[in-house]
Order: sequence, then C-alpha cells, then structure tokens
Amino acid sequence: MPRTARPLSLLAALLLLVPASAPAHAVPAPAQAATTPDRRPTLPRPSIVCAPHCVGGSAMSARGVVYRGSGVPAPPRVRNVSWIAVDLETGEVLAAKAPHARLLPASTLKILTALTLLPVITPEKRYRAMPSDVQAEGTRVGILPGKTYSGRELYDALLLSSGNDAAYMLARVAGGRAKTLRAMNETARELGAFDTAAGDPSGLDAPGQRTSVYDLALITRAAMGSPRFRAHVARRTARFPAGPGKGGRRERFTISNHNPMLWNYAGTYGVKNGYTTAAQHSLVTVVRRGGRSILVAQLHGLEGGWRPAARLHTWAARYAGRLRPVGTLVAPGTPDPAAPAPGPTTRASRAGRPAAAPVGGHTGVVAADRPPTGSRDPVVRSFAWLGGVALLGVVLAGAALERGRRTDRRARG
Repeated sequence: MPRTARPLSLLAALLLLVPASAPAHAVPAPAQAATTPDRRPTLPRPSIVCAPHCVGGSAMSARGVVYRGSGVPAPPRVRNVSWIAVDLETGEVLAAKAPHARLLPASTLKILTALTLLPVITPEKRYRAMPSDVQAEGTRVGILPGKTYSGRELYDALLLSSGNDAAYMLARVAGGRAKTLRAMNETARELGAFDTAAGDPSGLDAPGQRTSVYDLALITRAAMGSPRFRAHVARRTARFPAGPGKGGRRERFTISNHNPMLWNYAGTYGVKNGYTTAAQHSLVTVVRRGGRSILVAQLHGLEGGWRPAARLHTWAARYAGRLRPVGTLVAPGTPDPAAPAPGPTTRASRAGRPAAAPVGGHTGVVAADRPPTGSRDPVVRSFAWLGGVALLGVVLAGAALERGRRTDRRARG
C-alpha cells in the first residue's frame, strides 16, 4: 500500500464510526417511573419550571414537602409526586409537596371544563346529541346520538360519572372543542394558573396538556364559588336519561359519583378524581371539619382510592390551628412572576420563545429535568468522544499526507 494511502484509510475508518447526523443537543426523554427490586414503582423526580419565582410565594418552588408550625409533626407520607393542602376560605397554603410540578391532570381537568362552561350551558335547556359526541375513549356515561339532554344532566354526567362523552358534547354545544380549549386556557391564565395547558376538555392525555396541584387548587377554589358547581360535585347519585323503554317511555338509570372520598370520609363535599395510565391517580377533595374547609389536591399518585387523601385531610384538620402558611393562592389577574420582564425587541423575541417543556403528552410522566451544569446525557458524551477521535484522525492524516508529499518531492529532487 502506498505510504500516503495509509493515513487516508485510517481517516475513512474513523469517519465510519461517527453517525452521519450526530445531534448537536440531545433532549432527555421524559422520566418514567422506576421500579424497586421487588418491582414496586417509585415516584419520578418532579420538574419545577417556574423555580425560584413561582406563583404563591418562594416556598412554592420546593420539590419536597414544605410546612411550618411549632410542634407540628411532618405530614403523612403519601405516594404522590405532588400534593397541596389549602384553607379553602383564606386561600392559605398549609402544606405542600412539589406544588408547581407540571403533571398530567387526567379527569381532574374537568373541574376547569365545568368552571369555563357553566356560564355558557343553560341548566334547563335541552341539547341534542350528535354522533361525534359519543366517539370518546375511556369513561362514558352513555349518551345516545339523536337524544336530548338538559345542561344539568350533562354536568351530572361530567362531574359525577366523569363522562368523556359528556365533556365532548358540552364542548361542541359551547362552540366546538377548539373554542372551548381556548376559553379554558384563558380562564386558567386569568386565575393565575400558569402551569396549566388544556389539550382535551375531557382530561384524556393530550400533547402539551399539563397542570399542577397549585393550579388545581386555584381552579377548584374558583369553581367552588359557584353554587351550581358545588351542588353537582356534592351529589352522590343522579338519575340520567336512557333510551326509550316499553311503550316508548323514556327510561332513566342511576349514575354514581366516582369521587371515593365522598363515600368514605365524613365531611367531604367535593370534588373530582381522575386516572390514566400515564397520569396515574389524581384527586381533588374538599372536606369540612372543625369549622374549616380544607382543599387537598394530589397528582401522579401510585395509590388509588380514598385513604391517601384521608390521611392528608386528617393531619391538616388536626394541626390547622398551629400551622403557619407556606404560601397563598393568588387573586385572579395576578401576573406571572416567572415571566420574563419586557425588554427591547430582538430577532429572537420577535420569533417567539418555545414554551417550557410540559409533561410528555400521551407517554410522558414528568417532564425530565435538564442535566446539571457540567454533566451531559450519555448519548451526547458518546457523540462528543467519537467526534473528538474523528477530528484527531483528520489532523493526523493531514500531517501524514503532508510528510508524504515532502518525501516524494525530495526523492524527485
């Protein structure tokens, strides 16, 4: 083999090791729940996008549990990525865990759907169902195309039975899903719920959809200010229209409230549960005990049922008089403290900034945190190492080629 061909062969071999389209930046995949050696799932690490300037106070940027109170024991441990306990009347946050972690809401988003549409859908007016309304995945109440339903019946179906078909019918009657979602997101922003982005009025997982327990507390507190909303979520059962029975008479069947606390914990008078495989268990509850109404919101729970919420409510009610608030639910119209301050217009600002990374759509659990400064994703490290080897090979090959040329010139001279 000629002397000058050897460096070129080495260069070709090195270049074959480097992928043709090595990315400049590797985006971490959404964090999935890990498992312990006995295969029990463990909680993923929460992502706090707004830290350190989160709505509600500096303590609201915490990833772990925060509470204050002389002689008050730590809150009970529950297997949720995040939770919050709030005095419903005052809006004071009594305790919380990762209150601004952005997570999938599942059907707890229906609280925002109801809050947004209650002023739009008349309770006594009847609306005719369309075939598109019943094309819903997951939980359905059993709406029949061509039949008519009152606004009150549709809200019972939405908030008691968690009917996704009822959510889609209400959204269509209110002007369509796109218009309803815009209104829901506007409502969230007006309340100060800046972690929330609605992508499906039923709460089924949708790309970009997210919320936080802090936002759910804000939204629920506003919704509980509506007597109509309170009446629906406090109701254990309701009668819902079925198809025609004997003699053409319209039949009815009983629907039950899916909120497990309403059936098992004294003093509960709302509000909503939810579940999807990606979101895991979510629950928002309001309980009246000892002269106080306490709201507890939980997201991404690895335990279903009512007992985790009951433990938090029992602790909060027992020590509410000794707890000092760690934050507050802001008033509507409060600006986002994490938003960048207005500055001079630049090309980048005119082009717009990408939104903060939410939970990963249908498959995500919690938005993955950026690697700490000085660390890199393993894939990035591999590409960087191979790139360095390739660059070194190019330098060495060039030097060897030049030496070969000089040798040939001396030989000819």
